[in-house]
Amino acid sequence: MRRSLFLIVLCAAAASGQPLPLEGIAHVGYGVRDQAKSAAYYTGILGLPVAFRSNEGADFFKVSDDQYVELDRASESSAPPFHIALQTTDIAVLRRLLRDRGVPAPKAAKD
Repeated sequence: MRRSLFLIVLCAAAASGQPLPLEGIAHVGYGVRDQAKSAAYYTGILGLPVAFRSNEGADFFKVSDDQYVELDRASESSAPPFHIALQTTDIAVLRRLLRDRGVPAPKAAKD
């Protein structure tokens, strides 16, 4: 699934002369069985600080000023077990370009 989504976005970008307004990856999200144990790995072994916790209970670990790793309990999350959130300069244009290229554009988490 994750490879498919990435390939769909790449193919969509190649299918048109107008480039997608992407700046990078905002975060990658993982559904985990044991959130506390996973958090200990990301902070203790990888050294990533906890940036914030969402209202739904997902932990976000800071990789850089613009990139995060999200961990959420797999059984409690409404998100897929793995997802990538892309950073864009223009969400409306990105969604329109993706739809025009036949790629379903999910509702943005925040516009």
